[in-house]
Amino acid sequence: MSKATIWNYLKTHTSLPDEAIAGIMGNMEAESNCEACRVQGDFTSDRRVSKEYAQKVNSGLLPTWHTDAKGWGLCQWTFYTRKDNLRKTCQSYGVGIEDENAQLAFFLAEMQMEYTSTWNKLLNCHSIYEAASYVCCEYERPAVNNVAARADYGQTIYNQFHGKNIDPEPTPSPTPSDDKTAKIINLLEQIIDLLR
Repeated sequence: MSKATIWNYLKTHTSLPDEAIAGIMGNMEAESNCEACRVQGDFTSDRRVSKEYAQKVNSGLLPTWHTDAKGWGLCQWTFYTRKDNLRKTCQSYGVGIEDENAQLAFFLAEMQMEYTSTWNKLLNCHSIYEAASYVCCEYERPAVNNVAARADYGQTIYNQFHGKNIDPEPTPSPTPSDDKTAKIINLLEQIIDLLR
């Protein structure tokens, strides 16, 4: 997935200001280089380690992947319940854990349902630095607080995409069947209950 596709997805599926989108993407850049198929520690140029990891998880060969403390995907989800819920979301869409659209759908659902305060701040945020800070400190919560770097990445992304018609036909979000939609809603409700 390209940064342009992520930008368009967030523009199409939310009412976030461009500055907030840039702050979110600055965090994704810091976490994964905006790469959905990325496991923590994979610095191979072809991401073969990440591809092998995804293949093993998707085929059931790593049933305890969610407890291995390795960050995964665009946001480098690491906490075991978040990784397990990401996998369940991807499965409900009939795609692997490396699917960019399913990860973005999961990110938005998680933000809107579990990080409501952060989401509400982002909806009215017109500062890339503030947006990057909200996402870093309240959603990502990395071991090293590097908000300034994330905001710089966000500024670069903002300069690249703000006010430009990047893609007149954005990539559609995954569309589960009605039965799968009910399962996703039920799953998200269970996630919220677990976090309370």
